[in-house]
Amino acid sequence: MIIKPINTVVIAEDFAKMLKWYLDTFEFTTETYPGMEDSYVGLLSNGVHVIGLTACSEENKPPTPRNNATFMQVSCSHIFTLFSRIESNGGEVLFGPARDEGYWYGGVKDIEGNQIWVFTPDADLVEDVPKK
Repeated sequence: MIIKPINTVVIAEDFAKMLKWYLDTFEFTTETYPGMEDSYVGLLSNGVHVIGLTACSEENKPPTPRNNATFMQVSCSHIFTLFSRIESNGGEVLFGPARDEGYWYGGVKDIEGNQIWVFTPDADLVEDVPKK
C-alpha cells in the first residue's frame, strides 16, 4: 500500500466568510470546479494547490464541541507580515513568531478556530524580520 498526501481540507461553517478570510490573509488565488463553486474551492499559492476549503454539511459536520486536535502546517517567507494580517483579519496568534535554530515558527488560528502552524524554510531568507 502506498499512501501519499493530497492536501488539507478545511471545513467551513461559514463558507463565504472563511473564503474571504483565507484570500485576504494569505493572498491565495482560487481554483473552482463546475457545480461546486459554493461548496468547495482550492486555495493556491503561486499556482500550487495548498488548501481545500469546503462548506460544512451534514456529511462532514465536525462534532460539537469541535475537537481541533489536528492542524495545518504551512511554510512562509514573510512570517511577520502574515502574522500581522492574521490579527488584522480577525484571526488569533497563539505563539510566535519565534526563532529557533535555522528557522522562524509560530502558531495561529483562523476565524473559526482551526490551528495553523507556520514555519519559514530558512531563517536567513526571511525578508520581513523587524529591525531593532
